[in-house]
Amino acid sequence: MAMNTTDQRLEFPFPANGQGGPPAQYGLLRSASPLAKVYLPDQQPVLLMTRYRDVVAVLADKRFSRAAAARLSGVGFGRSGDIGVWKTLI
Repeated sequence: MAMNTTDQRLEFPFPANGQGGPPAQYGLLRSASPLAKVYLPDQQPVLLMTRYRDVVAVLADKRFSRAAAARLSGVGFGRSGDIGVWKTLI
């Protein structure tokens, strides 16, 4: 899986398409960087997967369970520094 290597800071959620479909950024990321670092409105960095088969693989992997997340140090979903831990599992 390729990681987003552009210097562009990606803010999530992406703006609506306006035609009822998904935002164009999903298609661009799917082909160029299927695993992208994006920032939530509270400025927390998260990894966004854009390919169906990758999402299915992660959802089926017990290492990505709530129980595994509960064992991580820190507080809250966007724990500081945890993105590297998850990245190594992918």
